[in-house]
Amino acid sequence: MSAENRLQVIDLHSHWSTRRGYPLQTEAELAQQESTWRSKPAFRTEAEMAEDFRDAGVRVILDFGYTKYLPIEEAHTIHDYGFVTQQAYPDVIIGNWVHFQPERGAPALIEFRRCLERGAGGLSGSLSPAPADDRPAIQPGSRSIDCASRRKRRR
Repeated sequence: MSAENRLQVIDLHSHWSTRRGYPLQTEAELAQQESTWRSKPAFRTEAEMAEDFRDAGVRVILDFGYTKYLPIEEAHTIHDYGFVTQQAYPDVIIGNWVHFQPERGAPALIEFRRCLERGAGGLSGSLSPAPADDRPAIQPGSRSIDCASRRKRRR
């Protein structure tokens, strides 16, 4: 295949290989990875991660799914890290998936809008409930929707 008709690959849901962006953050989570998948992460610097994407010929939108369970202030800081990294490597990082829990209310909506204005590549209002002990009071009669179960029933 010649350079002018080379297939452009875009991974719409890729994961961070940097220590800061990696979804498993605590020692307990990393230990669970080892016991569950019998693997240990091989962390990369931001530059190495970008070079890995170049070598693979792929442009990516990186996922921050784990931030939906963090306090909004912590998520804000991590989202900023994603935007700075995206700006540093725009040839391969074309966006960031950022996730929010609707039951977190106005603070989550404000962060959602801020990320939208910053140019997040993907936004997700998670429909999965927050852990029960972390769930603020929500509107009476509202409920979570399990999209995966609905897809299975439609098949």
